[in-house]
Amino acid sequence: MSDLNGLDPHIHNGDPTGVLRCVLDCFGAPTGSPSLSSLETLRKRLAQMAYKLQKEQKVEGPFHSHLFLLIVGTATEIARRQRLIQ
Repeated sequence: MSDLNGLDPHIHNGDPTGVLRCVLDCFGAPTGSPSLSSLETLRKRLAQMAYKLQKEQKVEGPFHSHLFLLIVGTATEIARRQRLIQ
């Protein structure tokens, strides 16, 4: 994205924490936004679950259509438990 509502693209330093920081910079609100640490926890738990699902489904990457749907469902459930979404 070259411009997002007047915000220039942010540099994420090529790591997941940098990406999360940029998402918060672009979409976060002064109140009610999740903390970076809660998003990091979500990302780590999701990565673990995605790896486990990949092994169970015997696929090499997360972009097999059925596996991707399982990962999205898992991400949604984790986010709900952490009260990041309703």
